Amino acid sequence: MIKKIIEPLQLFLLLWVLWLSAGIVLYFIYPKGVLELKWNENHNLLFDYFFTFTTYLGNGFVYAIFVVTLLFIDRRKFLIGLTASLTCMLISVLMKQYFFRGEERPLTYFGDTVNIHLPDGAEKLLFGSFPSGHTLSAFSMFLLAAYFMKNKIAQFSFFCLAVIVGLSRIYLMAHFKEDVWTGSLLGVLISFSAVFIFQFYFPKQTENKPLIRLKR
Repeated sequence: MIKKIIEPLQLFLLLWVLWLSAGIVLYFIYPKGVLELKWNENHNLLFDYFFTFTTYLGNGFVYAIFVVTLLFIDRRKFLIGLTASLTCMLISVLMKQYFFRGEERPLTYFGDTVNIHLPDGAEKLLFGSFPSGHTLSAFSMFLLAAYFMKNKIAQFSFFCLAVIVGLSRIYLMAHFKEDVWTGSLLGVLISFSAVFIFQFYFPKQTENKPLIRLKR
């Protein structure tokens, strides 16, 4: 059963394991905030525009559009996406608002001790740092997209997009590296679990029609 889920995601999961390994190494090499400040000191206009735009790929609204689109494609995919997206939202809210409510974001953590660069229009966030909700949503959504498309080019492309969202949160000083890597871990686990539940408890039917059909 698990093998059927892993096979269409082999490349995505391999890259994700390498990404997690890199995160663990960086965690022990750089104390909290050091790597973030090093990158912030080397900001440039291209990165400002690029990451300000791409960070929205991890927005809950984008995930909602993705799930609604599945309504017109396949009812089973829609239900998997709906389950994963709602779980992501629940986990993110619980962790940010209850378990880690006072967790300081970089702007609050550093305060006036350093001069932090923020791109024009970037949101100034102060608390609720752990975990990165954008990264959680991005990895969850793009893993599902890779699973549904079932080809290596899609796996590689969607993984890169998820990583870009995570890096954007660090560049915009909205999160620390620990928040981003944890968000990616949760996002992958949530979507993988959603796919597993539907594979195990709701075997695939011979035909999965869309819940909504567009009239010709």
